[in-house]
Amino acid sequence: MNAPQAQTLTFENAHALSELYAADESLLRETESTLGVKLTARDAQLKIDGANGSVTSAQELFRQLHLAHQHGLRIRRHEFLYALKAVQRGEGKQLESIWSTRIQVSGKKPVI
Repeated sequence: MNAPQAQTLTFENAHALSELYAADESLLRETESTLGVKLTARDAQLKIDGANGSVTSAQELFRQLHLAHQHGLRIRRHEFLYALKAVQRGEGKQLESIWSTRIQVSGKKPVI
């Protein structure tokens, strides 16, 4: 059995943290029930409590969301849930290739 663990992630500011879960508290509750952790968001910090493996999964989820945000992706409900399901399946690391992929559509249109 995994021993209980607590981990605190610190972000640039409270707004930067809330952008990772689309400022939607229900997504934090969804993460809690899916990964079996307790999340507490306060200011620029996110505290994760739970079994060791669950805490590691939650850390990976927020690492991937932070990486996606750094690559210019606006996190909305769909993107958050996609990342959550990928982490739940153990495919969190594969998200990096999705977040960093750029598609050139035309010389007159911006890169997406």
